[in-house]
Amino acid sequence: MNFQFLKKQLNHTPIVPMQQSSFDNIMMLVQDCYVDNRNMNNVIEEYFNDTKVMYHDAMHTSVVQNSLIAPNVKGLESETIRAPPRDPE
Repeated sequence: MNFQFLKKQLNHTPIVPMQQSSFDNIMMLVQDCYVDNRNMNNVIEEYFNDTKVMYHDAMHTSVVQNSLIAPNVKGLESETIRAPPRDPE
């Protein structure tokens, strides 16, 4: 089969979003004085959004890396397997 076609199809694989409980476990590692500070609410929300994006990208990369091996053929020498580019929001 065509490597590029398979990679493209894997890049459209749906990924389960990060669970709130996973983020809660991460936040348990943050000191209470930061979590309870009202000024930190925006920072925590931004951190949560960034963590969701990183989780999604890591899962996409993992799906592709665990499913495909780039064949040793001419034209694919520089082929790298990573998360697909994000759609502009």
